[in-house]
Amino acid sequence: MRHSAMQQLDLLVNHAEAKTEPPADAATLPALREVTPKADVSDFDSLISAAKSSGVLSGSLANTIECVFDCIDIAEEEIAAAKIRFPEIADEIHETFRFLRPTEPLEGLCDTLYRHHARELILRASADANLEPGTTAEVLGALSRLSLAGPPSREMTLLYMKLFGEIFPEQASEIFAGICPNDYELTRVAELESEFRRKLGTERDVRCS
Repeated sequence: MRHSAMQQLDLLVNHAEAKTEPPADAATLPALREVTPKADVSDFDSLISAAKSSGVLSGSLANTIECVFDCIDIAEEEIAAAKIRFPEIADEIHETFRFLRPTEPLEGLCDTLYRHHARELILRASADANLEPGTTAEVLGALSRLSLAGPPSREMTLLYMKLFGEIFPEQASEIFAGICPNDYELTRVAELESEFRRKLGTERDVRCS
């Protein structure tokens, strides 16, 4: 039985859907798992590589640690850039680091997605806006995961196309060339996006007790 987009999202959010490989004929959406190339290798990267080679760290654990430090680096870069753009609220921007913990929809996906996620939350915090609704990157990540369960509906595909274009405009112009939603579809996509953001909402403020 095919689930609606919202039923599928409920399954994802509530961890009720088993993690399985997509069927061979599944019409999945464009993948978001490409690894962003790095310009150089830091001392930390060398340390992790050595630990892997010596067997001190398993591959999965080492990859998790690398991912955490990559996200920290990205968050710090985005905070520094925002301080330059909004020097009058630099102190407030400095405090946004605690909001930037990666969430489940972003796990295992490319660094560009997390960077966009962090940037959106920093801008929201700078404007004293609500941080709880899902970010563009979180919705895109959720749609990508849902597409693995089976062919997405046209509305889900159009929403994916919209959000993918916001984060990856150059690639989107090639991948989705010729797809033109009508006014009714645009309205439904806006409603679907609002619902996804609401259901993916989370309390962002993470403090150490």
